[in-house]
Amino acid sequence: MNTYGLLPALHIGSIPNFEGIHMATRTGNFDHTGWTQEAYPQGWAAADISREKIMLRLSAEAVDDLAACLRRVQESEKAWHQVTKTDFSTPTLDFELGEARRRLRQRGLPVLLKGLCPNDFSQEEVEKIFFGLGMHMGKALPQGATGDLLSRVGELYLLAEQHGGQQPSMQTDSAETVGLLCLRRAITGGETVLSSALRVYTLLAQQRPDLLDILERGLPRLSSQGDGTVTNDSPVFSRCQGLLSCQYKRRPIEEARRWAARALTPLEIEALNYLDALAASPDLQFRFQLEPGEILWLNSFETFYARSPFQNHFDPSRGRLLYRLWLQDNPSRPLQEGILGREAASARGEVKRRKVTRCQVARDPVAML
Repeated sequence: MNTYGLLPALHIGSIPNFEGIHMATRTGNFDHTGWTQEAYPQGWAAADISREKIMLRLSAEAVDDLAACLRRVQESEKAWHQVTKTDFSTPTLDFELGEARRRLRQRGLPVLLKGLCPNDFSQEEVEKIFFGLGMHMGKALPQGATGDLLSRVGELYLLAEQHGGQQPSMQTDSAETVGLLCLRRAITGGETVLSSALRVYTLLAQQRPDLLDILERGLPRLSSQGDGTVTNDSPVFSRCQGLLSCQYKRRPIEEARRWAARALTPLEIEALNYLDALAASPDLQFRFQLEPGEILWLNSFETFYARSPFQNHFDPSRGRLLYRLWLQDNPSRPLQEGILGREAASARGEVKRRKVTRCQVARDPVAML
């Protein structure tokens, strides 16, 4: 008899929660789950995805375990950045988060984890819980020029958008897995917007292979470290060991012109415009509202994401606030050399924990969700 954790052909979304699954069936080694794009080899479209299809609801037992683990962390007086996977490890949590990780690696869709009630915890406790859950998905990576391991996507920049703002262009991040925990919503808007990088690639190959060739060949990209370093011929799309990966932020490519020896050609600009248009196509975009307590896990090298314009609270303490983690899985996803900037490539090696005592508010408009 196959166990639930080892079923290779389990239909996506067929088990939306873990209630009723006996612990005797909760087995399987998730650490050795391989990477595959067989579920959606040409990527998914908006019609292929829904909240129900990507949802996993923590069982009542897992929620109880979270609270018990948090009590032990509090008794140990650990700060959030000192929390490890072991601090939030029980047979139930290991199984349920292992299933989330398996879905990211093998099913080609994001995972929406439900069950956490932020009103039951202080903001400091939420930080520890989220970081502990994230350690099940990988090792925390420094984010951007600030190098924060846990970013609060929120207050300062959002004050400039009280009456809504333009939707940022679709992008990927420099980490294998991105975790987003919603703590507070805006008054209106602020939807999470996702589209499949594999589907964009497929359409480019069908419609404009000449532009796809440019994106695969590579473009200059400015380092996020703010030191003026430019990576030349950095591919937007690449393959390694049969896996198609995407690494794309438009602004660092455009800003590289100030530092690089050459400007983008008209055909390169057309390639970027075509990619942006496909990623923003209503046929490809999946839009939904992250609710307080929900955690979204993304396979960043296969998923474009952004957020819709929104109206925020005038009181920053009530404004839209998300926490974000960049995570490196183990074993790491196979990637072609050069797809990452030097700082992200370096971080895929041994990551040394910085001395961090608080979350920094993310200030980079490109990184805002």
